[in-house]
Amino acid sequence: MNNVMRYLLPILLMLVCFAVVGCEQALFPDKYQRTPYERYDRFHGRYAPRTQLDPYGEERPALRERLSPYIY
Repeated sequence: MNNVMRYLLPILLMLVCFAVVGCEQALFPDKYQRTPYERYDRFHGRYAPRTQLDPYGEERPALRERLSPYIY
């Protein structure tokens, strides 16, 4: 048991450190495009913003504009 704890404790300590440090930054920052479709839409002039202001002045995802079909 003592031998197992000698090897298991440093490994667990490293995993906890990696988990705490790994959650520091956002995976997809807002300034970068998330998909190739966004780049395509922006190039063809059909880009829809990610957020919009609701009547109360709060930013909400612009789902209706982003999910609506394009009218050519």
